[in-house]
Amino acid sequence: MAVGTYIQLHEEGDNSISPRTSWALALGPTGNDQGGHYFLSLHSGKRINRYAWTELLMPNEVVKQIHRLARAAERYEGIVFTDMQGIILEDQMQ
Repeated sequence: MAVGTYIQLHEEGDNSISPRTSWALALGPTGNDQGGHYFLSLHSGKRINRYAWTELLMPNEVVKQIHRLARAAERYEGIVFTDMQGIILEDQMQ
């Protein structure tokens, strides 16, 4: 899967009314034995790790959301990945 591929992520389900899918862009493999990949969540703008997904064609709405995230990221001179406490993560993709 190429970096930037539009993805529908499959979230673990439960009996709640929580969404079972979310939308993201592929960033690359995590390098773990389970085959996980990093994705850029189009909802939160955060980097997330998932194991199940479906590749899709990219609709115009997604392009618009990416532009909104890019404008929001300008205050950081790019997209910044943080942990749950908001601490900036170093690039771990290499």
